[in-house]
Amino acid sequence: MANTPIHKQSISSRVLMKTIHRSTNIDATEESDDTTAQYLDLKSR
Repeated sequence: MANTPIHKQSISSRVLMKTIHRSTNIDATEESDDTTAQYLDLKSR
């Protein structure tokens, strides 16, 4: 259980990276939104 916060932190940083990537690559917005939604869905479980 001790690893859970670290795991969530890792996923959060990946979401942040996706968000930054999305903001710099407008053409890939929809694809990035789907990926971010998947990460958030996994995080909420």
